[in-house]
Amino acid sequence: YFSHILRDWAWEVDVPGSHYEQLRTLQNIWPQDCGNNVLVLGSGAGRVAWELHASLDNAFTTTLDLNPALQLIPSELISGKSLPPFPEASSSPQMGISDNYMSWDLHAITDADQKLKDSFRQLVGDIWQFDFAPQTFDCIVTSWFLDIHEGDNRALLEKISKWLKPGGYWINTGPLLYSTSLPAEIKYNHKELRELISLGRFKLLSESASPYVHLPSPLNVSKRIDELWVFCAQYRPDERSNADDRSLPDWLVLHYLPIVKNECVSSVDDPVAKATLDLVDGVRCINDIVAILEPNLPNETNVKQALVHFFADVLIAS
Repeated sequence: YFSHILRDWAWEVDVPGSHYEQLRTLQNIWPQDCGNNVLVLGSGAGRVAWELHASLDNAFTTTLDLNPALQLIPSELISGKSLPPFPEASSSPQMGISDNYMSWDLHAITDADQKLKDSFRQLVGDIWQFDFAPQTFDCIVTSWFLDIHEGDNRALLEKISKWLKPGGYWINTGPLLYSTSLPAEIKYNHKELRELISLGRFKLLSESASPYVHLPSPLNVSKRIDELWVFCAQYRPDERSNADDRSLPDWLVLHYLPIVKNECVSSVDDPVAKATLDLVDGVRCINDIVAILEPNLPNETNVKQALVHFFADVLIAS
């Protein structure tokens, strides 16, 4: 992860792919009525999150990243401490580069007041083992995160929906370069993610796609170009997506949404099926019913999968 640290804290050059450009991208899409409680998921080496925090009025910013080194180093630099120089060897030596090795000084933040530093909180953790209180944040930023968290973006959507205040904003920036280890069925493309965002009660306010230079080290002539997907979406929990545009009910796709009672009406004779349908009250979601049924079933039973198939059959029958 040296290259991430160097990009954020050493390569003080205004080139495509630098942290300056990342910051400008976020600022260009930032809503004026965003509020001041911000969460940055996948904050990496932290420079963009810090500069964004410093540019907002009276902001309280929380960052979360899995890598402790990528939180410790910016914590030291933001506190004004100096660190030893970081080495870099060119990953692609070229004739056009006079020196294929550099020792970079990391630039500490020395001109920020203590109040600004105190309102910037850095957390280390795995998002899938982490939780915040409901409706905590005015804005959540996913920065180079949608394709690297190794989970299902439907589950990420559930967390973002829980943590955002109604009317809050979700801002995303980064490519969609999923890991080869990720199952193909959850490698959603842009269109599929837009549909999930809509089903999840978000209104996509703006989006753009543009080429982006990945880790633009001054030592390298060869540079990788990725497609950067940037969007701003507002959470509107009281607005459902248009039913005519949906091939499946939203609650059958996103299992944290309440099951609509009149969409799940069927005449069944089986007592287990009837008892399951009796749990549908217009408030509970599939996840809630799984939590009710799971303790009473054998451990090897995939309760959620069975329940999703059950409700799909009920919809077909009705």
